[in-house]
Amino acid sequence: RLLARGDLNALSRDGEGPEVERFQAIAEIQKGRLQEAARRLETLARRSPPSLEVQELLAIVYARLQRFDDARRILDDAESRSTDDAAVRRELERLRKVVGRITPSRGSVP
Repeated sequence: RLLARGDLNALSRDGEGPEVERFQAIAEIQKGRLQEAARRLETLARRSPPSLEVQELLAIVYARLQRFDDARRILDDAESRSTDDAAVRRELERLRKVVGRITPSRGSVP
């Protein structure tokens, strides 16, 4: 599960801000509303600099929406921002594999 019960309690107390927007995007993903999730995450990603978590979520949503070039672009951007952090680079590599599994094989019809 992407969203924990305690996170929902925090949402009801705060009501606004980037954390709330991120939680709302996760809730949209869980409901299968990927276009709405992408819109919310794109808004968050425009902040300077976007968080790695937002970039990861956005890459996954883009891949699920078959926007594979956008997913790769987001991952490339995240990787360029975190070249010195080995743990982050491992996480991004893991995410590339996830996006790769979502990506249809060459020659197949999406």
